[in-house]
Amino acid sequence: MREDARKSKRGPKRSGAISKLNKNHQGVTEVNRKLEEKLLELYTLYNVSKSLMSLSLQLDGHFEIVMKLIHESLLVDEHCLMLFDQEKRELIVHASYGLDEKLINQITFKPGEGIPGRVAKSGKPMLINDISKKPNQHFYKGRKRITGSFLSVPLKIGGNNIIGVLSFRKPEKNAFSKRDVELFSSVAEHVAVAIETAQVYEQTRELTNKDPLTSLYNRRYFFERFEKEVERAHRYRRILSILMVDLDHFKDFNDKNGHLKGDDVLKQTASILLSQIRTSDVLARFGGDEFIILLPETDRESAIIVADKLRSSIEESSFDGEENVPGGKLTVTLGLGTYPQDSNDALLLINFADKALYLGKNKGGNTVCSHIPQENKG
Repeated sequence: MREDARKSKRGPKRSGAISKLNKNHQGVTEVNRKLEEKLLELYTLYNVSKSLMSLSLQLDGHFEIVMKLIHESLLVDEHCLMLFDQEKRELIVHASYGLDEKLINQITFKPGEGIPGRVAKSGKPMLINDISKKPNQHFYKGRKRITGSFLSVPLKIGGNNIIGVLSFRKPEKNAFSKRDVELFSSVAEHVAVAIETAQVYEQTRELTNKDPLTSLYNRRYFFERFEKEVERAHRYRRILSILMVDLDHFKDFNDKNGHLKGDDVLKQTASILLSQIRTSDVLARFGGDEFIILLPETDRESAIIVADKLRSSIEESSFDGEENVPGGKLTVTLGLGTYPQDSNDALLLINFADKALYLGKNKGGNTVCSHIPQENKG
């Protein structure tokens, strides 16, 4: 009887102790789970930051690498990076992963428009747990039907400067947790810093490639670009042409009007030439009053037409002080060289175009001369 009584007294106490131990164990398990989640987040952020720091500072290919990095780090199969275009005042797609590029690259968002636009305007992340309820708010702006969850987070610099938006989709509803929003926002901050660093580098590099007077590309950049284009033309059996452009009687103009007005003429000439060529063409100041133009995918006959259009544009323009040069009119002479007809060597091609230019000068200027190799002369 006494033994049974002792057991009876110990029973509730033991049961309570076990229950307390179970609760403590559950609490420890929950704390460990949260610690593991936090460690995983910190590890993810560390890897993202480390990988972004090792990226090339050049923007070419930069965004695609960032997209792949996000896919591998955050395990999201569909995401898109949009940057804010200051001139157009809208978000424009710069890179995407797992999306229909032909469609996505045509879509833009104004500030406040759709989820990406609202995120860019507010600077705060936004989550749609069920895309089907808001079909016009996501990547495709209603042009393509998708389901699941959608999350957009801002790309911030210095706290409040919004440079763009990162958006993500998962095929399941309610797929993004509150912790996901926080983690993805942190990743976006690292991405924003990497993009800004690359953009600043690109802008700095662009300045070193420009002529300070005319804002055209300089001679050094032209040679770098030209050699690459010749190499590409050789590899794919393409054609290209170059034009050497020189102002006629420019020394006389400077002697009569002074070098400051001469600088104005160079800037005006650069502007006229730039307005008459394609965006794929490369115009550079070669030195003094001489310019050089690269015309990719352009044969001799087409290049002659371009050159004569440039010559006419200069002749028809008015320059302050041009009445003081012989003939009372500023004009240009152009020399032409074509790859591979004239030469398959980059430097020789420039030399041939230069010789054609001076042949035109000797004829009196205001003309276009094409180099014809000796063996091709009839």
